Amino acid sequence: MLAGRKSGPLFLTDRKARASVVRNDVDRATGRARLPYRRAAELFEAYTECFDDGPYTLHQLRHSRLTHARQEGRVDAGVDEAVGARVGA
Repeated sequence: MLAGRKSGPLFLTDRKARASVVRNDVDRATGRARLPYRRAAELFEAYTECFDDGPYTLHQLRHSRLTHARQEGRVDAGVDEAVGARVGA
């Protein structure tokens, strides 16, 4: 899903962003704008329904990413506490 992405919005519109869109909400590589959270959540849940434990939520995606980072030693306790994750989980 991430296909090597290291920055920028993940869920993007089909079209190029308008000039009025805030720069942080535009993917530099494609020029497409970030999807609104609700629409991204709808699409993510729809596309993950086919998995055994699906559908998944964006909240689960966020916390699974933090879990992997913690396992690799890339997240400290301060970050865990800031996002409400269990330290040492």
